[in-house]
Amino acid sequence: MHRLRRVLAVLLCCAIGAIALGPMPALAGYPDHPIRLILLFPPGGETDPLARAVGQELGKTLNTSVVIENRPGAAGNIAAALVAHAPKDGYTLLWGLGTQLTVNPLLYRDLSFSVEKDFAPISLMAESGFVLVVNPKVPANSLAELIEYAKQHPGKLNVSTAGVGSPLYLANMLFMARTGTKTVNVTYPGNTALPVLTGEADLVFGSLSSSLGFIKANTVRPLAVTGPRRLEPIPNVPTMIESGVPGYVMTTWHALLAPAGTPQDVIDKLHDGLVKALAAPEIQAYARARGITVAPGTPDQLRERIRVETDMWRKILKDAGVGTLN
Repeated sequence: MHRLRRVLAVLLCCAIGAIALGPMPALAGYPDHPIRLILLFPPGGETDPLARAVGQELGKTLNTSVVIENRPGAAGNIAAALVAHAPKDGYTLLWGLGTQLTVNPLLYRDLSFSVEKDFAPISLMAESGFVLVVNPKVPANSLAELIEYAKQHPGKLNVSTAGVGSPLYLANMLFMARTGTKTVNVTYPGNTALPVLTGEADLVFGSLSSSLGFIKANTVRPLAVTGPRRLEPIPNVPTMIESGVPGYVMTTWHALLAPAGTPQDVIDKLHDGLVKALAAPEIQAYARARGITVAPGTPDQLRERIRVETDMWRKILKDAGVGTLN
């Protein structure tokens, strides 16, 4: 009996010690080998340089290497599935895109993952608005004039997009929902600003990087930006809200996520390292020059943003009669 009591006492002390240590074992030595950062876009795209720069800075803050892996295809679902089913150890992370996380679950029925159940949010990283530019032949010198023209000519304006569910497509869907206009989404490969330049399309909600050269050359006319504030490289172009479209804010945002079930102390270490990485002068300068806002936040803030925007897009797509793609 006395021996049993001694054994129980030892076990109790061990249990108390484990509780006191809390999550320490999961952090011990992390990271002790390279981290994989999975991107949904191909090498050389507009976001690829930013992701590589952030990955390099994150590696510095965590004293390890961050290896970039481009896994494009299926609107980002290939990259997302890879991370969703990866080991829950903090060594495989997803560079997630806002529309990939909020719209894809509405458009694709047969996903092998659930954004809500299979990912652990770490932080928002950055976001950028679009620039609404029109071909000079479009009789509109302001957003108000464009809206009036679109209302008088429903279905006549062609909008250049990268396809159903793409950020540019969604920017126009939100525009129609907020203004009561009817335009036509047309898919073009490559630089979606080029069809506006040539006159094949009337307008585009383009990224700043794809549109800035044409704006400076006066070959397209910028009417508004879609983010919550003006863009530093084109400070004279007003926001959609300033131009009289209440409730219109559309950005492309980027976030870091891990597989659900990753230990909380690992999530915390990744979050803290990411915040430090995003504060690096090189990252800040790169972002400012391209109209990108660096905006880290908490995991809970990212989780809530995914929920709110998923609900918003669900209503907009349903009201527009957009069904699933598979």
